[in-house]
Amino acid sequence: MKPKFSKKFNQLLKRAKTDENIIGLFFVGSRGKGFENEHSDYDIMMIVNNEVAGTLKGEFPKNKFENIELIVMSLSEFMQYAEWGSAFVWDRYTFSHVKALVDKTGEAQI
Repeated sequence: MKPKFSKKFNQLLKRAKTDENIIGLFFVGSRGKGFENEHSDYDIMMIVNNEVAGTLKGEFPKNKFENIELIVMSLSEFMQYAEWGSAFVWDRYTFSHVKALVDKTGEAQI
């Protein structure tokens, strides 16, 4: 892992642990499944309180960090995403076999 990247990820993780508006944070993709290698990027899902979702989506746009793909979803969006019958049902496997790094309410670890 590049030192610059490690610092950015650690800052993001610290923020997720201390910000009361961030409910959950977890890896998806190869790192979430434990199949990462030296070429893997960091695909991260951040679950936030509904009331501040717009603000945090603005603060953390998808390509803000190099080698980190961060997706911010409100809790409501997360609960509906990839639900049977939804337009994103094809993406259900993204959430299987992953462990939350932060899960303050028990709702991020589905």
